[in-house]
Amino acid sequence: MIGGGALAVIAVVGLLVLGLVVTGALGPVTSSDGVFSVKVPKGWAQGTTVTTTIAKPVLALARLNMTNGVKPEFVVADLGQSVPLATIEAGWDPVLRSGRVTVPGTLGGLTRTSVAGAPALSADFHGSKYTGQLLFVDYGSKTYIVEMASDPSEFDTVRDSDFSAILTSWHWQ
Repeated sequence: MIGGGALAVIAVVGLLVLGLVVTGALGPVTSSDGVFSVKVPKGWAQGTTVTTTIAKPVLALARLNMTNGVKPEFVVADLGQSVPLATIEAGWDPVLRSGRVTVPGTLGGLTRTSVAGAPALSADFHGSKYTGQLLFVDYGSKTYIVEMASDPSEFDTVRDSDFSAILTSWHWQ
């Protein structure tokens, strides 16, 4: 009987620690490729997701609460190669006009920005179910696509709070 009780305590402690790691309560979470880490905001958890791009996700965070059936998500995917930002800029308008874009809704124009000191491009998108922002980030020999999306009714608030906190905490390894 004592052995079973000890196993139960170990199992509970293990689940607690796993929960703290998944929600980021024990510190930053690192991308699966080991290149960067971010802090997980309170009420969010690390998980898996399907992106709208063909790129391989290296980090996925989602808020635990939904609005209108939509969980805000922060997903970083690796294009698998470096794509110069100038190439993305040059091809952006022709791709938008071609109708080959897989984002449900409308995409805006590109603006230059940075993520943790790395050069980046940003574009907003608006749809009926999701509103969000795409970031194309160049770092080292890779280009990452960051997708931040939520229910349209709360995107501005989430962008200025949780998404901003995640991006501010971004640290290259």
